[in-house]
Amino acid sequence: MRTSPARKAMPSAFMTGERRAHHGMILVEATKIVEAGAVTHALGPRRFTLARVSDACRAIADGMARGKSSADVGEGASA
Repeated sequence: MRTSPARKAMPSAFMTGERRAHHGMILVEATKIVEAGAVTHALGPRRFTLARVSDACRAIADGMARGKSSADVGEGASA
């Protein structure tokens, strides 16, 4: 999505602190919902290593991936 040059020049509300109290209230309510267990993740059950990213992409393209797909890239990620 492209933004107009005028829009780019305007600082965001987070940068200016504008409506900070309102944003704080939103975060408090969001925290309550998450802590109540009403939010669940949409991460699929399959795990992929960096070496198997092509398999993850293929599963997504074929419509076989449920939720989000992720790849383990850190130490200890087995092939």
